[in-house]
Amino acid sequence: MKDILAAIQTKYTGSALDAATNGLFLGRAPEGAALPYLVIPYVQEVHSNAEPNLSYEDFTVQISAFSASTGASEILDLFEKVKSLFDEASLSLSSHTLVRMRRLRDRLLPEPLPERGWGLHVDYLIETDVN
Repeated sequence: MKDILAAIQTKYTGSALDAATNGLFLGRAPEGAALPYLVIPYVQEVHSNAEPNLSYEDFTVQISAFSASTGASEILDLFEKVKSLFDEASLSLSSHTLVRMRRLRDRLLPEPLPERGWGLHVDYLIETDVN
């Protein structure tokens, strides 16, 4: 799991998505973080040795973007940048061999008071073979 998170951070750093946001945080953004920003609220891992001599791990990772803008243009622009960076992305992994990173679903939701902005939640399936 550590390898996956490090690869996502490396992919993000210096990208157009990095330039458009104020950080990528694990779990939750720190108190007072300036919007817009990204959060990875959860990572789920499924390990299988279903066949002899074959071991793989699949990860479900959610990448969430948050915007204070009451209009949808900023969050939709962030969505395009998330898709551009992570849809079918190649990740550099040390303990796994990446098979595929694909988007499973995405949800755009208005944020409750006091922020009154938008939240975008994108789930990715990262399929790997264990080295």
